[in-house]
Order: sequence, then C-alpha cells, then structure tokens
Amino acid sequence: MQGYRDRLRLHLLPFFGSMAHSQITPGKAQEYQVHRIQTSPTGKAPARSTLHDEIVTPRQVLKTAIRHEWLAYPPDFSPP
Repeated sequence: MQGYRDRLRLHLLPFFGSMAHSQITPGKAQEYQVHRIQTSPTGKAPARSTLHDEIVTPRQVLKTAIRHEWLAYPPDFSPP
C-alpha cells in the first residue's frame, strides 16, 4: 500500500495530476513512460519492472473510479 502512495506522490501525480479521468488515455500513459525515462534522477532509465509498477498504480486507481461509477471503462495501458 505504501508503495502505491509513494509512486503516486513522487511520479504519477506530478505528471497526471491536473488531468481528468477521461483525459488519461493510452497515449498519455506512453507519454508518461517517455517522460519518466527522460527525467530519471540517476540519468539512467528506470528498470522495466519499475515502469510496469508505475503503470499498474494508475490502472488500480482508475479501476476504483469504475467501481464508484466515476468512469465508464479503464483506458488501455498495454504497451504499443
């Protein structure tokens, strides 16, 4: 649970924070991954598993939005 909070606070909310649920599209998810690689604090791309975890987190958030009927369906975050 704390890992999800940390990923949201450190990486996801700064990028997706001002977007409405409906604006988070597969294209935006891909832009996030590119952004995350380019802004890595170590200068190296994050591990593949790290990027995967960071995409799973918003997917879980959006599934919660669906359960509360704030969103009709989740966007497809599968890699291109």
